[in-house]
Amino acid sequence: MGLVSRLRNVRITRKLSAGFGIVLLLVALATGISVQRFNAIHDIYQKTNLIYDINIEVFQAKLTASNTFMVMINPAR
Repeated sequence: MGLVSRLRNVRITRKLSAGFGIVLLLVALATGISVQRFNAIHDIYQKTNLIYDINIEVFQAKLTASNTFMVMINPAR
């Protein structure tokens, strides 16, 4: 009960200031976590995009090799 009685004796301006400070601290913490997560998602996106580009290049190489092989089997007259 000592904490409750001490809290009742504190002026309202100090209570409001403390509450605002806590809310501001929580907002700053949430912002920091969001920025960190966004950076992690951005890194994953870049890696995924690179893998996608590599797959396209491999497909193009297979297609070119297949076309070359077909030309070698059926040469034009």
